[in-house]
Amino acid sequence: LGSILFPFGPTFHLLVVVLAILLFVVDLAIL
Repeated sequence: LGSILFPFGPTFHLLVVVLAILLFVVDLAIL
């Protein structure tokens, strides 16, 4: 499943996870 969603490898997957966490933190900060 991971390889289908993230065909660019674990580095791209890690980047997406970090971006998602940053967006979540920013959303909490705004609220």
